[in-house]
Amino acid sequence: LGLFGVAVVLFTTIGGFRGVAVTDALCGIMMLVGIVVLACGILDAGGGYEAIMHSIAIYHPEMLEPFAGGAMPPSLYLTQWLLVG
Repeated sequence: LGLFGVAVVLFTTIGGFRGVAVTDALCGIMMLVGIVVLACGILDAGGGYEAIMHSIAIYHPEMLEPFAGGAMPPSLYLTQWLLVG
């Protein structure tokens, strides 16, 4: 934690708030690229979206219901509600 604090102070001191904004933007772009690569890898490993949904429907049909037939913990439902709306 201290190392990250030092890095933030260093970025702010050397590059100012503009430097911090640029590094935040670059980190955000890298995270978005990572999400796309991860999603593509998951879809490829699962045989595509249709195959994944078909597999869920066969092996865990309750997971396709909004509350998963009571199998979904309330904390996960709350997290999804906060993230998706």
